[in-house]
Amino acid sequence: MIALSKSSWPLPDVIVPLVDSPFPKSEPVYILAKELSALLECTLSLPGPKIQDKETLLLTDSLWKTEELIKGKQRLAEFFPEKTFTFALIDHRK
Repeated sequence: MIALSKSSWPLPDVIVPLVDSPFPKSEPVYILAKELSALLECTLSLPGPKIQDKETLLLTDSLWKTEELIKGKQRLAEFFPEKTFTFALIDHRK
């Protein structure tokens, strides 16, 4: 929370976890996003109409390839968020 408040990013309106599972609510990144949304007092949502015209934070726990984020942002773009920011807790890219 302190690091986010010192960044130039605005607080998001909605947090969307990057999940491709058929059971997204059981994934660790979903649980993390749920806690973060409660901490930041913003909405938690999976990709859908709820993110239209909202500043969105796409959250992933571990990033292996940039293509993962690109695909996630493209999926979100279908629902017309105002802006999308991405955040990975662990970046494994070299």
